[in-house]
Amino acid sequence: NLKTITKIKALWEKGRVNDIAPEKRSEIVKELKECMEGKVESLMFKHDLARVVQLLLRLAKSEESSFIVKELLPHVCELSKAKYGKFTVNCMLKNTSPKQRKLIFKSLSGQIKKLTLHAEAVTVVDTFYNDYATSKERTE
Repeated sequence: NLKTITKIKALWEKGRVNDIAPEKRSEIVKELKECMEGKVESLMFKHDLARVVQLLLRLAKSEESSFIVKELLPHVCELSKAKYGKFTVNCMLKNTSPKQRKLIFKSLSGQIKKLTLHAEAVTVVDTFYNDYATSKERTE
């Protein structure tokens, strides 16, 4: 596991640089996906690895990053309340398709009142309702 984490961090360092060729960046995204697939949930609550997930969400195409949404969907409420997890949820909202956003909203529904009272999670709720929610979702 330590070997995998070290490799992921090294790839992250290479991938987050601005002046990198698009081909090299897509290669790094592919390697990150291979390393992280099936392990995203266990890596999420470490702040440095949460940054890796955010980078992957930002750089990957929708179909490439869908595995992240699938793995984290059952944990969106918990992540929203976490100090560093809330940034990942906001990144998921920003960089996913409207279809995936609906899935995220469904996982949050029923918990909205609790989340608005939570110091960390309120930013996720605010971002969702102000930037991405449809009028129908706002009234639900």
